[in-house]
Amino acid sequence: MNYQKLNNLIGWAVFILASLVFILTAEPTASFWDCGEYIATAYKLQVGHPPGAPLFQMLGRFFSLFAFGDESKVAFMINIMSALASSFSVLFLFWVITYFAKKIVKNHYKKEIGTGEMIMIFGSGIVGSLAFTFTDSFWFSAVEGEVYALSTFFTAIVFWAITKWERNSDDPYSYRWLILIAYLVGLSIGVHLLNLLAIPAITLIYYFKKYKASTKGIIIALGISIFILFLIMYMIVPGIVKFAGLFERSFVNGIGLPFHSGTIFYFLLIIGLIIWGLNYTRKHKKVVANTIILSLVFLLIGYSSFIMLVIRSNANTPIDENNPESALSLLSYLNREQYGDWPIFYGAYYNAPQAQEPADGTPVYEKFYVVKDNNRTVKQFLKKDKAKEFVTASGKDYSVDHQYIMTKDAKGTVPTFDDQFKTVFPRMWSRSRPEHGRAYKSWSGFDGKNGIPISITQPNGKTSVRHKPTFGQNLKYFFRYQIGFMYFRYFMWNYAGRQNDIQGHGGPLHGNWISGIPFIDKAIGESGPPEYLPLDVATNKARNAFYLLPLILGLIGFFYHINVDKKNSFVVFLLFLMTGFAIIIYLNQYPYQPRERDYAYAASLFAFAIWIGLGVMSLSRLLSKVMSLKIAAPVATIVTVLAVPGIMAAEGWDDHDRSERYTALAMAKNYLNSCDKNAILFTNGDNDTFPLWYAQEVEGIRTDVRVVNLSLLNTGWYADQMARKAYESDAVPFSMTHEQYRDGTRDYVYIVEHSKEEDQHFELKSVMDFVGSNDDRTKFSVGGRKLNIFPTRKFKLTVNKDSVMKYDVVRPQDTAMIIDELKWRASGNGIMKNQMLQLDILANNNWKRPVYFAITTGSDAYINLEKYFQIEGLAYRLVPVEDNDGDGMTGRVATDIMYDNMMNKFEWGNMGKEGVFLD
Repeated sequence: MNYQKLNNLIGWAVFILASLVFILTAEPTASFWDCGEYIATAYKLQVGHPPGAPLFQMLGRFFSLFAFGDESKVAFMINIMSALASSFSVLFLFWVITYFAKKIVKNHYKKEIGTGEMIMIFGSGIVGSLAFTFTDSFWFSAVEGEVYALSTFFTAIVFWAITKWERNSDDPYSYRWLILIAYLVGLSIGVHLLNLLAIPAITLIYYFKKYKASTKGIIIALGISIFILFLIMYMIVPGIVKFAGLFERSFVNGIGLPFHSGTIFYFLLIIGLIIWGLNYTRKHKKVVANTIILSLVFLLIGYSSFIMLVIRSNANTPIDENNPESALSLLSYLNREQYGDWPIFYGAYYNAPQAQEPADGTPVYEKFYVVKDNNRTVKQFLKKDKAKEFVTASGKDYSVDHQYIMTKDAKGTVPTFDDQFKTVFPRMWSRSRPEHGRAYKSWSGFDGKNGIPISITQPNGKTSVRHKPTFGQNLKYFFRYQIGFMYFRYFMWNYAGRQNDIQGHGGPLHGNWISGIPFIDKAIGESGPPEYLPLDVATNKARNAFYLLPLILGLIGFFYHINVDKKNSFVVFLLFLMTGFAIIIYLNQYPYQPRERDYAYAASLFAFAIWIGLGVMSLSRLLSKVMSLKIAAPVATIVTVLAVPGIMAAEGWDDHDRSERYTALAMAKNYLNSCDKNAILFTNGDNDTFPLWYAQEVEGIRTDVRVVNLSLLNTGWYADQMARKAYESDAVPFSMTHEQYRDGTRDYVYIVEHSKEEDQHFELKSVMDFVGSNDDRTKFSVGGRKLNIFPTRKFKLTVNKDSVMKYDVVRPQDTAMIIDELKWRASGNGIMKNQMLQLDILANNNWKRPVYFAITTGSDAYINLEKYFQIEGLAYRLVPVEDNDGDGMTGRVATDIMYDNMMNKFEWGNMGKEGVFLD
């Protein structure tokens, strides 16, 4: 009884300490990357990027209520949610460590829990859980509004829950712990799928408790666990929605019932089958089958959080990514189809030639209200009220049917590759950017000529030889880059030391691990002691040296655990393996990642922290050979607390303390405040979009500016949202309708020039009318298909000077410089949908709304208009004034506006404040 009380009390004390650490160092507002989007979508329950995190959003909304109406505190409250989720992870880790330590005392040493044993067990829990608290990657996620803190919490609680079942497995009601685990797994899907990787370790604990262990039994148990994992990931998660979509389409298109009727019937059918199954298994006393059905029920109850996304998408919220309004569109959302696919177990190398016959993709269906005269379709509408208006205006006895119509058949849209270049376990696969190929060569030793020669037949009948990498080179890339650089480096950041926070791509001075021990650091690439290194490397606050102490203590614990408790050491090792190496295999990462990916491996660090805790137990037992355990245990605990979590906290505090950092919010305000009233601002990436969404959606800053993300503008659903009014911002001036830009329509429009005259430019409005036309005479025939085309690459935009003067497009001192027309040329063989819609905006705006381009979008987003740019802050404004000074800058500088923005409007988010670390 004393042990249990102390175990609970000390665990909660560690929780409070961790909570204080995380709350004190939490960022007071939104951070960069996805945090701005997650906080904005949580605050107003909107639809974020696929595959969605509805449970995170609902919990975030709850925590946002504690801002008590102060929108500027909403982000901090959601960051506190991450902080508390992380400290709960630390709490459950403490209890997991003491669980394993107690089992060792009882089963290996055959001893009762006396004072010395209690100090040893609790010391192990304290050191291991606090070491995890101060790990670099876990601490980073704990202080911001992202999903990884909550994901780690679910891994921690389900692993703790299986230990509770193991302790109470003889209780007649012990299966309730397994049902709880199923419910938690279902809930975790609404945060992130990473939690599922704990299932194999959970299955082993069940096996070791219920059966006598054998090699064959372990293999079977692992096989079952992998089956359960794949069942949830690839059958239940997408399968439930996939079958809902089939029922939905059958009921609506086949029977003629209203939208969602098939989905409702499908879920009623599932509920009916579940009730029958529970009654049957209960009546016939089939306990295991009853437990399995109950576990499935609770998993589905947890998974049902995704219904929130469908509900809110139907409300047409301002942020409504992928528009998952029905079971059909929700499946595409869950499958992350907008991001494409990548090979895992079999596929083609990056330099594989494309095959002649492409594969079929996933068709796209849309909801339509079809006006019919008997069985003849008269007209189709996207909105029911429009269809009814048409029927009323016609005065005829038309009917209005609900129907899902395929708007993109996706046949022949997926490129395939030469089978000769395919391999099992393909690691070098990405062909999206040229630098990926160069990096593959660098990491693997493949130079393009030292591989396996393959004879290729060209479309014209000629043959050539191309070398594909050998499987050995493929594995070399896997071990050197994917394991060594993208996992082991991160692992060592956390338990050996970190060189700096400058993103690395393989060089010796950026983003590597260090130890703080000179001869070791020199051996891994640093050319000398810190005082001889470049200033940004040597003085970087993220240069944290742990002297390998956490790593050594963890390895001591690892070998100790194998020696005294082989079964449970294998359980922890499996958790470590699945949350580390299994993720490496699944992600199959290409080089030049846009940011460091260490946050994905927090659960692997959790597993290793168990061994750090057990390392204290090993040292206590070692010291007990020369002194009593009552003295040895506290000595080992105090020394290791100071040497491991103590050093980790001291080294890591300055670069993890974000308590006064407002950088992301300040940058967002500066982007928005660079724009004139009612502006259209083109952005492209996460960091020039998500913080702006946060500023507008949560804090209501500059909601008159319409932020148009060009990456998303390649989709029809996002263009629909831009065509709607949002807050103080009017709809963007498209002339094209949904039917003209929906998915599968004008995704890429080829340029087929009708005029080769160098100086002849064509009015943009006329060109866009041509591109948007459905007249066959405006199309180009290829293989029996009629394709929309741009008839020219040379555009002009005639300047309406009255409109320019009326809307103050140029400064008064520049009115004499207004030109008669803007002229420019498109690059490449065709124009993407996002560029087409950019041109459509320009063609129809007539200078009424200021048009800006964020300075960080990159030149592709500028569509060759740079000579008409005027920089006014963190954005270029499109103006009818030509910059011909040839100074090499992008556009001209409006020095007076620039000065006013930078000196009077811009905020700097404590960038210059002493002690505030900018990572």
